[in-house]
Amino acid sequence: MAKSDADTTIKQRVDQLFNDLSFDEKAAQLVGYNQAAWSNDDLERDFPKGSGQVSLLVGEEMQNIEDVARVQREIQEKIIALSPHHIPALFHVETLTGVKLPGATSFPTGIAQAATFDPAAAKKMGEAIGQETASVGATLAFSPVLDISRDARFGRQGETFGEDPTLASEMGAAVVTGIQKSGRTAAVAKHFLGYQAAESGIHAAVANIPERLLHEVYAKPFQAAISLGKLKGVMPCYSAINGEPVTGSRHLLTDLLRQQMGFKGIVASDYSGISEIFTRYHLGEQLADAAHRALLAGVDQELPSMNAYKPEVLKQYEGQKDFDDAFAAAVKRVLTLKFELGIFDHPFADAPTEAARSFKQPAAIAASRRVATESLVLLKNKGILPLSKNKQSIALIGWHADAIRTMFGGYTYMSTIEKHFGVKNTMAGVEDVKTDQAPAGPKKHYSGPMLTWKIPTLRPLLVPSSRR
Repeated sequence: MAKSDADTTIKQRVDQLFNDLSFDEKAAQLVGYNQAAWSNDDLERDFPKGSGQVSLLVGEEMQNIEDVARVQREIQEKIIALSPHHIPALFHVETLTGVKLPGATSFPTGIAQAATFDPAAAKKMGEAIGQETASVGATLAFSPVLDISRDARFGRQGETFGEDPTLASEMGAAVVTGIQKSGRTAAVAKHFLGYQAAESGIHAAVANIPERLLHEVYAKPFQAAISLGKLKGVMPCYSAINGEPVTGSRHLLTDLLRQQMGFKGIVASDYSGISEIFTRYHLGEQLADAAHRALLAGVDQELPSMNAYKPEVLKQYEGQKDFDDAFAAAVKRVLTLKFELGIFDHPFADAPTEAARSFKQPAAIAASRRVATESLVLLKNKGILPLSKNKQSIALIGWHADAIRTMFGGYTYMSTIEKHFGVKNTMAGVEDVKTDQAPAGPKKHYSGPMLTWKIPTLRPLLVPSSRR
């Protein structure tokens, strides 16, 4: 099939390819492969027909962008070779505060982005993220977080745009527009829907939300991202809305998201979200029931690894019209996105040296500085500002005054690496495979964030005190 034939519409290409695929090849498009050191996935053993998507979390274990690009190219080559019809995989990476990879441009976390009240700055940030994401062959950027946060007990409000759905709508649509501007990268907004409204601020708990609030408050930012930003990806949340797990809810993922809100892209599960329909919410008699429920609800891909959507599990439902229709729709949505993003023609990361040059470009640095500067908030001004022009002493007091690295959000590469060293060094019996068995080799120490040192005296404040 001439996949690059410009005279052939994407729908025609998808239909033709779909009709050529075996059941197992189609099922392979609905699962993810994870090469991270903590994963048990084996590509040749577990994915003999290829894989629809790949987690680039392995990139967190790399030493630099050149390594990330090299690994992406190696994995993609293997997947194309395994697939009888040579179908490349989508690759995803976390991008809330910039691409979560070594050497990427860093941005403030979500609540700080919202504090700018500047959608134009958010769009520029999205453009920088989209460019850096595409350069390493990642086609799915996991952001923005469009959760409405109104309960500080939940603990993850920092990654959101806050409590106001109008502000979240404006900022979210701008980020999506920026990320998807080049046409090479799709934004995946999360976590649909009402995730941070869970009872007592408990992760993955039931959220009892009246329909009006569900539509007018919690769905509003997603609607803006769909209508204004042409959003291509959505990730369901772990919670249960009014007693029904979102990942298994046809009411939310098909009736609301697709039919009422007009979403046309792919729905990719949060990590282990499909399995949790059975393991957390105890719906069904076996894991296969969770797979069946999720697919009928409208979940197109299982991440990060194949667990519920195994071909032998899905095969047992073949011949049931509702399953066959949902199965075909999911496969076609995945193939459609791959054609839209052009990965059949350009499946690989840029050459390693070229990929590295794509990071921290002047425009990206300017966007980072703009968002960081505009995000500063003075809660009370008790004569502090404006600063006197006369020489004076200013005391910086508290943990943040002595460790600037704590200003970096939880989705940054720097915080991720430090977290794993902290786990290994402070919890008895924990062996952290990320640092000991990483493909790029063991990391003996955490050297601090990768920053451009404008003020040399700041460096000691960004390195853990144990290493000063």
